[in-house]
Amino acid sequence: MNLSERRLRAIADGDWWREQASCKNMDSELFFSVHTKQTAVATCQTCPVNNCCLDYALEFESEFGIWGGYTARQRVRYRRELKHYAAAKLRQGRWGTVTELGSDDTLSE
Repeated sequence: MNLSERRLRAIADGDWWREQASCKNMDSELFFSVHTKQTAVATCQTCPVNNCCLDYALEFESEFGIWGGYTARQRVRYRRELKHYAAAKLRQGRWGTVTELGSDDTLSE
């Protein structure tokens, strides 16, 4: 299993990032209502694990709500941009420096 697969599995399976989320004790309806979208996005912007939330949403929650500070429409656009970026890097044959996870990292097995 490569690093990306391990990271996604840890995000999908683990509650560790949800326990650190700024929205942990908030009503989840806040993130699924058009009327509270600005408040939800503002909450996400200050969240220490919004990147994990966004990763989860990109993989599993594409249709509804605010996840990681992105609306469903923004996630569709972002997913498309990521796909084009990855394809371009693969065509160029380079990705740059890739950091290996250490033994103290949350994602280590």
